Amino acid sequence: MVLGDGSVEFEGQRCGSCSTAANFAHGTLVGATPATNGWVFWQYRDADGKVQLLDHARQLFRNRSQQ
Repeated sequence: MVLGDGSVEFEGQRCGSCSTAANFAHGTLVGATPATNGWVFWQYRDADGKVQLLDHARQLFRNRSQQ
């Protein structure tokens, strides 16, 4: 879950970035803590139900901020 201050919570652990949370989550799957880019690890369903990378939401936000 992305929190209002930009931190991310995963399984009750609060992380300072989506990549730190992705490292933790990826580690629970593979039994190690590999370096993981959170922007391409995390996914969500958009309003149309299509699976998108978290980076997609970031790009949409950036595009709106530049208008």
